[in-house]
Formats: sequence, structure tokens, C-alpha cells
Amino acid sequence: AEQLAGAVNGSLLLAQVRQAQLRAESALAEADAKSREIEKMNELTQQINADLNLDKILATVTEYIADTYGLEHCVLWLRNRKTLELQAYKGIFSSTRSKPAPVLDPRFSIPITKPDGMHSAACIYKKPVYFRGMRKRQSASLAETEIQRAINFESLLVIPLFAGDEAIATIDFSHFDTGMNISREDIRRMNAFCSQISGAVRNAALLQEAADARQLAVAERAIAEMARAETEELQRETHSLNQLVRRLNENPDLT
Repeated sequence: AEQLAGAVNGSLLLAQVRQAQLRAESALAEADAKSREIEKMNELTQQINADLNLDKILATVTEYIADTYGLEHCVLWLRNRKTLELQAYKGIFSSTRSKPAPVLDPRFSIPITKPDGMHSAACIYKKPVYFRGMRKRQSASLAETEIQRAINFESLLVIPLFAGDEAIATIDFSHFDTGMNISREDIRRMNAFCSQISGAVRNAALLQEAADARQLAVAERAIAEMARAETEELQRETHSLNQLVRRLNENPDLT
């Protein structure tokens, strides 16, 4: 009986040791996976921060989030510094979905001064806002309700971007067919990633704003040059006509 008890105890001890080994191996594998993810995120952050093209930044972020968390759609909203509203920049699908992304009306804007919607709450409280079952919800924000009708997504995660204490943009991650299967830890990691690229988004937006202003200035100069040329031509024609009228008045025989 003592030998049997010893054998049983030995088997239990071996089983406990094996379980401890499995837990240790699992913890090590999880730590390795997290380390690889952090390394990939850092490399991607450096790549994005070295770029000043909003379209490229948006595409890179969308592909990374799709590969890592399975979210298929991304929309970038930029804050208008004059109106203090978020305005749609662009929304795109990841390459995993062939369907073209819904085109947002550039007139869409979301006020963010009062926490009456997901985007304003994210900016005011400085934290991500996540909802599933969006087709059954109606936002207190009329603008968000209109956007939901236009895009018709099932789940939405709004992550605010800041420059210091100032909200400069939000990035929306959404899923259309089914609810997003993400955890609090996933949201925390995505928020950390977006925080690291907020400076790049701000700089790229400022650069594009300056480029747009330059293009507008060039267009305005071209229009002004055309108007000046037309005015000078009209003045020449008027001068010629006046000369003809004067000659006719001076010499009636020419008529």
C-alpha cells in the first residue's frame, strides 16, 4: 500500500511538474509573440513618422490593423482648426477586402465641443470609444447618425489623436458584416500605436494644408493673370474703337 501511495504521489508530482512546464512554455511563447508585435509596431511607427503623405500613412495603418486585429475599414477625420469640427479626410478598406470603401461626403463634419457622440466623447475624455451593434444604435450626434446611414457599419472603434492636450484627429476602425472581435488589451495596444503616430499625422496634415493653400494661390494667380490679360485686350479694343470714332468725327467723308 505504501508503494502504491508513493507511486501515486510520484505520478501526481510528475503531472504537476509537466503542467508547470507547459504553463512556462505558454508564457514564454506569449512573451515572444508580444515582443515580436512590439518590435513590428516600433518599426512601423518609425516608417510612418518618416513619411509626410497622409494617403500613405492611412494605407499603412489600415493594413497593419487589418493584419494584426482583423479590422477591415479605416477612416481618418481631421480637426478643422477654424471650426473646431472633425472633417472626413478619407476612408479605405484593407487589401483583404475587394469591395471599394464608401465615399464620405467632404461636407460631413462632426462637432466635438460637447460629448454628445462617440467622436466628441473620445476627444473630450481622451480615450478610445468602442461600440458593437451599431446598426441598432442611434447616436445623440446628428452628424454621426447621418454617417452611420451612409456607411452602415456593424462595429466602430474611435481612437483620438492628440498633439499635447489638443485633439487633432480621430481614426475610426470598423467592421461591416459582423461585430469586431477585439479585447480591451487589443484596444489598449491600438490606442498606444495611434498615439505614437499622432505627430506624423499632424505634420502630414499641415504639409497638405500648406500644399493646398499653395495650389489655391497658384490657381488664384492664374485667374488674376487671365483677368488682367482680358482687361488689357478689352482696353486695346476700346482704344482702337475710340480712335476710329474720333477719325470718323473729324472726317465725315470717311463714312
